[in-house]
Amino acid sequence: MAEMRKTMEKSGKEQYKGVLEYSFDYERYIAGQLREIDDLDERRFAKRVLLDGLGAIIRQWEQKYAELEERVFREIEIPDGCYGIVSTVIKRRDYESTNGTFFPVFPADLQAEECGKLLSGEGYLYAGTIFLEADDSLCREFEALKALHGTAGRQEGRGEADFHIRQAKRYRDAVEGLYPVFLENRIPWKTVNIGYLDKFYDLYIPGETKDMQESKNARFMDIEDMDIDFGKFADKVRMGLIPLWNIEAVSFDSMDFMMPCIDGTYYEYEFDVGERNHKDGYLIEPRKEILEIRHEKDKIVIRSVSESFQKWGAWRIVQGETVQPFTHDVPLLGNRRKDSFIGRYAAKTGVQLLTKADLFRRIKEIDAGEWMEAVDCEILESCEGTDNLIEGSMNWFVQGELFPMDTRRILLIKFRARKPGYYMNDSMVRFIVSSLQMDIGEYRCTGIITGGERE
Repeated sequence: MAEMRKTMEKSGKEQYKGVLEYSFDYERYIAGQLREIDDLDERRFAKRVLLDGLGAIIRQWEQKYAELEERVFREIEIPDGCYGIVSTVIKRRDYESTNGTFFPVFPADLQAEECGKLLSGEGYLYAGTIFLEADDSLCREFEALKALHGTAGRQEGRGEADFHIRQAKRYRDAVEGLYPVFLENRIPWKTVNIGYLDKFYDLYIPGETKDMQESKNARFMDIEDMDIDFGKFADKVRMGLIPLWNIEAVSFDSMDFMMPCIDGTYYEYEFDVGERNHKDGYLIEPRKEILEIRHEKDKIVIRSVSESFQKWGAWRIVQGETVQPFTHDVPLLGNRRKDSFIGRYAAKTGVQLLTKADLFRRIKEIDAGEWMEAVDCEILESCEGTDNLIEGSMNWFVQGELFPMDTRRILLIKFRARKPGYYMNDSMVRFIVSSLQMDIGEYRCTGIITGGERE
């Protein structure tokens, strides 16, 4: 079915390939058979009948078949398909506010002075943030140092200082803050890939914060101007980077009206999203007075117990093509799932096969295939005697598991790294395992990288 394959490639609908039972190039087959006819007149006649006549019928049939497949495929919609979250990192000085697709995870990161005011306190002065381009084991080793030695200050006020290391928890806090927003908006939560976010570390100088901030020599000094001894981690340290994601804080004006109710009065506020980019997802920021958030076609409806004329906070999750005018070119980390008919059908029906083939299908749908390939899996009663297991730790805030993790059997998934030695490999396995754990409640999901890396 060469013509059908061309149609699919042209339209970008590669998912149809899995529906076809076999591939058959009709035109090539007929051309081969025609060469066996010695008489030229008979060959011309057969070519006119088979290729021009019957061939047109075949092409028409293939087109109708493709249209039928598309219609069946589109009938199964993904309700949460417009809420994929993507992250990257960039040099602070390279960030362009008119980009429109990426925004700072922590907006104050754009202003060093504002960031210093917000993060200093409790006897410590915020000195700056670094990004450690290292795998998870080296990151843990770096954290274990607790402090680094160096010098800080300007001109005559420059002196020795100890720089205390803390993981930049504000980025994890931002992800954790999204979870209740998704729940209140009744949008299924998908694991956010925080591989980049976990590699940011804040450095603090101990002392009386108030006195130090009043000092001209120590106040909001750029970390790149400080002399810090990073030891063996020096070649892994990147300064001046900030994380970005495709989430923007926005506000809505609303049309409000009262609705009659038996036991009182409530207000409904409508937010028109039809005139905005229909690909983007919108989430309303929860408030205590909100009774219900309802997503309808081209609008969001809030039911509240109180009347309010203020703007309502919301989040826009950009789903259009990302714009990367960055000089610091790094891969994007996303949590979108690859679209497939089987995936849609399984999501719609809620059927979970829990077979090896189904498990590998789920892994392939996760946005990590560029880095990792699942090669095998096995069930273990315990993890004793198995070293270098990678646990899923990207949904630490999700509570209420029916079966405690320590009582579950171990589902060990073996991965092969497509880029051996790449510093993000451990993080990608953590992301895959964390994503699977949200769907598989019977087992404790773990992973391991085979082929000599972390094995």
